[in-house]
Amino acid sequence: MNPNNYTSQSSVIIQQAMEIAQERGQQAIETGHLLLAILQDDTQTASFLLKKLGVNPTQIQTALGPILNTYPKVSGDQAYASNALQQALQRADKLKADFGDTYVSVELLFLSLLDGNDSVADA
Repeated sequence: MNPNNYTSQSSVIIQQAMEIAQERGQQAIETGHLLLAILQDDTQTASFLLKKLGVNPTQIQTALGPILNTYPKVSGDQAYASNALQQALQRADKLKADFGDTYVSVELLFLSLLDGNDSVADA
């Protein structure tokens, strides 16, 4: 992941995902951590769009709880991006190119999570 390819807000969201994983004692930063970080930030377009579609972001956060609980807990080791998260970041980078954007925005991160093939995309 090249930090120069991300908007400052995307970088903040990724940092928040890492903090969520660390708070939960989880070494791998997973797609669920990233989605939760996006949903917890009410200033993001993703939350706004979900609300406009009649979807309550809090319900998705609740549905994420059991998924987050399945992630292994490890203490004392360095955090790293899981394979699923790396794939999501690659999809976001591809979306950036497809849309002709210069940087990966939070919206592109959100779209890349929805396009995944894991339990988080189904949440």
